[in-house]
Amino acid sequence: MRNAVFLGLLAITITGGCSTPHSTAETVPVRQIAIERGPCFGFCPVYKVVVTNDGVVQFDGDRHTRVLGHREKRIQPATVRAIEAALAPLRPASPGQSTAPCETVPSDTASTTIRWSAAGVADTALNYRMGCLGAAGKTAAARIKAALELLDIDDWAAQMTRDGVPRG
Repeated sequence: MRNAVFLGLLAITITGGCSTPHSTAETVPVRQIAIERGPCFGFCPVYKVVVTNDGVVQFDGDRHTRVLGHREKRIQPATVRAIEAALAPLRPASPGQSTAPCETVPSDTASTTIRWSAAGVADTALNYRMGCLGAAGKTAAARIKAALELLDIDDWAAQMTRDGVPRG
């Protein structure tokens, strides 16, 4: 499965993918990337996962995830580079917080925040509403999904409903 995702990302990269208003001119190597999934109106998984450039993956499940709390593992350097490549076109060119363009903003879907950290420069972050329609939104969703598949955290992050835990 990971090989198929990697080959798909390679094809997107070679063909130029889909153009988005966000692209980075950063030449400073990324130290870590954090992906944070926020709540929705229903029972969407709420978690944060951080991958460092040396392959450490730290997962913190907050709500509606199969695993609650902290988990950690290591991934191969090639996988880290593939994750960076998948998310690079979404990285804002300037430090600070940006919002991904969305032609039709859904009202009750989860948000995703991606934060890139590099030594000696301010973080850059992108907020994205899952379920955003339109070409740019679909491309962003595919890139985020590919990065999460490469992280191979579904055993931890999969949606799980528990008795007594409210929506949101």
